[in-house]
Amino acid sequence: MFIIANKGFKPSILILFITLLTSWSPLAAQEVWDLEKSINHAIANNLQIKLQVVAEQLTAYQLSQSKAGLYPTLNGTSSYAINFGRSADPTTNQFVNQRIQTSSFSLSSQVILFSGLRQLNTIQQNKYTLLASQFQTEETKNNVMLNVTAGFLQVLMARENIRSQQEQIGISLEQFNRTTQLVDAGVVPEGNLLNIKAQLANDSLNLINAQNNYDLALLTMKLMLQLDPAADVDFSQGDIDISQLIVDLAIGPEAIYNTATGNQPQIKRMEYTVMAAEKGLKATQGLHSPTLALSGNVRTNYSSYELPPFVIKEPYFNQLSNNLSQTIGINLSIPIFNGLSTHYSIKSSRLQLERSIYMEQQVKDQLKQDVYQAYTDAAAAGKRYDAAGKNVEALETAFGYTQSMFDLGAVNSLDFSTAKANLAQAQITFINAKYDYIFKVKVLDFYQGKPIKLE
Repeated sequence: MFIIANKGFKPSILILFITLLTSWSPLAAQEVWDLEKSINHAIANNLQIKLQVVAEQLTAYQLSQSKAGLYPTLNGTSSYAINFGRSADPTTNQFVNQRIQTSSFSLSSQVILFSGLRQLNTIQQNKYTLLASQFQTEETKNNVMLNVTAGFLQVLMARENIRSQQEQIGISLEQFNRTTQLVDAGVVPEGNLLNIKAQLANDSLNLINAQNNYDLALLTMKLMLQLDPAADVDFSQGDIDISQLIVDLAIGPEAIYNTATGNQPQIKRMEYTVMAAEKGLKATQGLHSPTLALSGNVRTNYSSYELPPFVIKEPYFNQLSNNLSQTIGINLSIPIFNGLSTHYSIKSSRLQLERSIYMEQQVKDQLKQDVYQAYTDAAAAGKRYDAAGKNVEALETAFGYTQSMFDLGAVNSLDFSTAKANLAQAQITFINAKYDYIFKVKVLDFYQGKPIKLE
């Protein structure tokens, strides 16, 4: 607007400014990424996914550790001591009053024979927890995939809006040149030219806003993919045949929901979470059961006790061999009273199970709500897309008529600008409706277990 208001304004300056705007192209980036490449890169580099993978690995280690708990234990000990004054000699069990150096070695082992199936139930609990964690990873990947798809379509929509605005500027430039000739010939008043200049300035502003929206969408995608904001990449899919992407809405939301319950990872995650809680309760209830264990021990020792005269002292290794003893036994531990800790542990595990069951139902209800909402959104988006397309067709016809009448001088510049602005707004609405419809359709495909593609 400042250019038009400036008394020193020259039409050539405006034309040069607009030419620079329309010559800019967002496709000048060197590296082009399609949707598939963008999704693969996001899955490989997204921090949320990496964090979940680490959590899954920790759960796998817990399972391995619980399985290793079934193995026998084996521990070795050794000791060395110097006794002063009156003490008992460990080899003769006699009380002596001298300084004695002693050393001992032992190996002990134990294996649990029965513990109320606590170990087996704990293993099963950790197994189901690992499966739940794996489906949590898949759920995280799905969320990232949907976010990348939405961001990718935002970039495509912003680019198409730029092209639309460039076309509008082209129309205005053509009318500017034609009106200039008519004004110079005295056929139309100069006011028509001023209105066209104003329209050009407004189109230039709209193009700048469209370019800013594209830059913002591009930056958002780069950050989503963990890319450097200055990376020389662009996101493009080529021509999208929307007719090939239309989903069959005749199957109904209930059928889509039934399909989704079988392929959505959050459902499987909660199923295994409930199963893990059931095994956790059984493992805790096993605390009431006795524990039967088989144990064994091998021990030997050495003493430097000075024997009476004429008694030969055994060498070090002979003592270790002669003092060797072995023990094997069965231990039975019966819990009687432990401060009600087992009682409250069982109550806590039972509440955890109840909580998991409620959460499972909550996830199923949320999935059903999401599917029905996605179905409704897709149906509405399809209607908006059709209506917007028909509106563009009608306004294109109306604008063509207005443009021809304007060329003949039968319509003033204000009517021409109004018809042009209506068409431009309709085209923007159509572009937005188009990509909104594509995304809503892809969401329905996602719930039906279909891969997200734009081809």
